[in-house]
Order: sequence, then structure tokens, then C-alpha cells
Amino acid sequence: MITAPTDMRSTVGELQALLDEEIALLDLRRRQLEALSSAVVDRDEDRLEQLLVEMESVQSMQSATDLKLGALRSALAGWLGVAPARMRLSCLLAELPSDQRVAIEYRRQQIVLLADKLRRQHMETAVLLWEFAKVNRRLLEGLLPRSQEVTTYGTAGPDAWRPPTGLTDQHR
Repeated sequence: MITAPTDMRSTVGELQALLDEEIALLDLRRRQLEALSSAVVDRDEDRLEQLLVEMESVQSMQSATDLKLGALRSALAGWLGVAPARMRLSCLLAELPSDQRVAIEYRRQQIVLLADKLRRQHMETAVLLWEFAKVNRRLLEGLLPRSQEVTTYGTAGPDAWRPPTGLTDQHR
């Protein structure tokens, strides 16, 4: 263990605060995806619009936090004498005094846990949206005459859609 200079202790304190921000953002993003799924199921268009605006705002906050973490990572990498791209919390933990090591390790574990929860919620939400899209396509196929074109909306915006006819598919 290296004896940390006073400014390094404050840098590690700053890291703790940024990791706390990251924890809060991961939890918020997971809850937003959960709410998005719920709003889709409930067909609550107002809530969907509100969530999309909130998600965009949180993405801006995430970008700002990522920039701060990147700068701090470079500073810590310089202190440890490693390339910033190779700088990991595990490298830092071995060099910290016990009290700071425990605090950083706790936050690291929280981030891993929340990232996994976010990944699972993202997958659940994506599957839900995919299933709804599939059901909607089936409904359109059943309700509309075979040759009538309909405008649907996807991630790329409006798209002309036509139910399959005969042996060929008329999708563009």
C-alpha cells in the first residue's frame, strides 16, 4: 500500500461521491424502464411522454457523470502509474488505506448489482415492447384487407406496412 498524499485522499473522496451519483443514476434508469413497461401495459400515453422526457434528461446527467469519472480515472491512473484505459477500481483498492478501501469496494459492489438489475429490466422491457409490436402486427393483419397499406411508426419514424399477401411479402 502506498501512503496517499492529502490531495489523493480528497480525490478518493471525490471518487466516492461520483460512484454514489452512478449508483443513483443506475437505480433511477432501472425504475424508469420499469415505469415505461407499466405505462405501455396501461396504455398511459401521457406517462409515456413524460417518461421519455425524463429519460432524455437522465441521459444528459449520465453523460456529465461519465465525463467527471473519466477525468478522475485519468488522475488516479497517473497516481498509480497505469494507462487510463487500464485503470480499474480493483487496481485502486490495493493501494488505498483500509477505511477508503471498504467504502470504494462497497460502492463497486453496488454498481455491479445495479448494473445487472438494469440489464435484466432492459431485457424485460425490450421483450415486452417486441411482443406488443408482434400482437399489433397480427391485429392489423386480421383487421385490414390484404392489399390495404397502413402507416405504422417505429424507431425510424413512419413506415408503410402492408399485410403479407399470398406467397410473397409486400413489406418494404
